[in-house]
Amino acid sequence: MFSLTLQSTILLSLVCAAILNSGLCLGADAATKTSLSDGVYNKSQAKLGKKLYKKHCISCHEKGYFEPVLLTWQGQPAVTLFSLMSAAMPESEPGSLTTEEYTDIFAYVLKESGYPASTETLDTDSEEFANIIIMPPL
Repeated sequence: MFSLTLQSTILLSLVCAAILNSGLCLGADAATKTSLSDGVYNKSQAKLGKKLYKKHCISCHEKGYFEPVLLTWQGQPAVTLFSLMSAAMPESEPGSLTTEEYTDIFAYVLKESGYPASTETLDTDSEEFANIIIMPPL
């Protein structure tokens, strides 16, 4: 008998949403979109994220783990990947961190994957975040 755990159900739902959302992104006005290469987080967030990553993520996701993951998500909204990460991780306690902690970890992942920092603070609850598209770093 096949049975899904709550975590598996959430993960499956988010993946399905990402697939469905990809069609919407293709027709969106490119002028309103921002790329991760435009610099969407600040250095302070990445620094805090590094500490959190070591505490909550490194045991499963070695340094460099997210570079190919981000390439796989190319063309997708960053909010979709962020939502998946914050709902399903850490595997031992999905969704257990604060939004700010997940945001700082996301900033660190971006830094380690070669995306530039900016002076702006990444706000994953903002409308602007929904317009950020994952593209390879320049």
